[in-house]
Amino acid sequence: MKSHKLPNSLQELANIPATEKRVNCKTNIKKVLDVLIECGFSPAQALVTIAERGLSESENETYHISVRQQFLTMAQRASAELLEYTQPKLSRSELTGLNGEAIEFKKVDDMTDDELARIAAAGSSGAFSTKKGKKKAT
Repeated sequence: MKSHKLPNSLQELANIPATEKRVNCKTNIKKVLDVLIECGFSPAQALVTIAERGLSESENETYHISVRQQFLTMAQRASAELLEYTQPKLSRSELTGLNGEAIEFKKVDDMTDDELARIAAAGSSGAFSTKKGKKKAT
């Protein structure tokens, strides 16, 4: 098997024939991480650089307004990517019970008839509906 060294530039990458670019289609994440470390490349640092440079260049009045807008968009996208590492998304929010306490769970087999009836009544009244504002008439 022919060994490949990493290209030093995008131009070198562009000069590699397409068949050589796809020698091994099975990508191992560990190998990718090893290559990034070996090359001293940090994706997080690259995003920080893009965000900072994009913001700086967007304020440069020597550029046409459309170019400045592209720099600003680039900075915003990089910042949004970085934000995911510092702020949780809503889908990752923690659920809590009444007054922030732990949610209490009970097996259906352990519930009394009265507890089951309350759950059934709440469900039929629309209490568990995800639609807001409108309640069903009973």
